[in-house]
Amino acid sequence: SSSMSGLIDQARTQLWKVVDTFVNAHRDGETAFVEVALHEYGNSALHEGNNYIRQIEPLSRDLDEISRELFALQTNGGDEYCGAVIQRTLADLSWDSSEKTYKAIFIAGNESFTQGRVDSRRACKNALKQHIVINTIHCGTRDEGIADSWHDGAALAEGKFMAIDQDREVAHVDAPQDKIISELSTKLNKTYLGYGRTRKDSVEKQSRADQDATPPTQ
Repeated sequence: SSSMSGLIDQARTQLWKVVDTFVNAHRDGETAFVEVALHEYGNSALHEGNNYIRQIEPLSRDLDEISRELFALQTNGGDEYCGAVIQRTLADLSWDSSEKTYKAIFIAGNESFTQGRVDSRRACKNALKQHIVINTIHCGTRDEGIADSWHDGAALAEGKFMAIDQDREVAHVDAPQDKIISELSTKLNKTYLGYGRTRKDSVEKQSRADQDATPPTQ
């Protein structure tokens, strides 16, 4: 919603820490196979019949595209139907059926977790039946998150409950090596070669993602 612009800024920074953890993970000596999907909800500009929910990207390994879409998101206040968006992700996404695969939903918001016609508690239980855990992120104080049932949602689906300050800026400390690392990263990206029918689009997407990730000059 419009009061969550701070959360989106934090999410853009923190999401890749989560993704990187999985990308660099190993199990029984094998590298993890990571897919990420992205949904928008609680935006009054979206269709009411769809509970103000939009699937931006299905499960995908194209993290550059996920990043581009995330950075393009704009806030617009509306009701947050947590139960509806959880149920929608369960139905829409091609989840791996194996119980050995780690499957999780990260849902963030700053209003009551129980809004909307779809029972959020039942949606969380349905997720657990598919061996999908739900990690809830309340944009506000921890006590408010508990009172608004965000803690309950995570507990029902064996996930983690977190609370963040939506108005707090992400801490960043400049280091001498930052500029060098950024320059080397740009040079490295120029060595990649696209292939297949979508190679031209992939190059353009990567270029846009690099631009989005480049901090403005002081």
